[in-house]
Amino acid sequence: MLSTIGCQGGYNNLPSGRTVRIEPNKTGLIFSMPELKQSQIRVRRYSSDTGTHVEEFGEWYRLDQGSVAGLLLSQSAEGPPLNDPQDPMDIAGRWAVFRNQKPSFGVLKKSNNVLGPILWRRTGIGTRTCVVFLQRWSFLEKGPNRTTPITSLSGYYCNTPGEVFPPSLAEKAVKSIGLDKKIQSILP
Repeated sequence: MLSTIGCQGGYNNLPSGRTVRIEPNKTGLIFSMPELKQSQIRVRRYSSDTGTHVEEFGEWYRLDQGSVAGLLLSQSAEGPPLNDPQDPMDIAGRWAVFRNQKPSFGVLKKSNNVLGPILWRRTGIGTRTCVVFLQRWSFLEKGPNRTTPITSLSGYYCNTPGEVFPPSLAEKAVKSIGLDKKIQSILP
């Protein structure tokens, strides 16, 4: 079954499968915020037993309590991914940094990054200000003999506690995420 870190909780209907740790240089997840340059990254990949649902989870963290971030790439060959929220505030509770917190959410915004349109909200938790975001797309054109995998990328970025985090920095964060160009699908 999926470990808590792999999917970040909240799924009672998760199909059976397994989660494995992967080396950071084996992931296609990109978070190019300069504030994360000194961060360590942990990456895990979950695959359902049927191979129709795959998730790749990356978390950037610093031991000095600096900026932290997380990305969850989810692909499903059988309809919408299991984490199918319509608003980025619905994903906040899936991340450890938001658990046991009472986040306050700002206005829903829409921007574009290298992957296309992305929805985001600034979020406050304690002395941190964060941004939570969500975007969805399909890599393949739907054809008569194949399904189109639906892909979503969700996540967060939180500044160092107590630092100013204007909307322009939140938008910079959502524009700094992406996928390695050689990644077309994480489905087998």
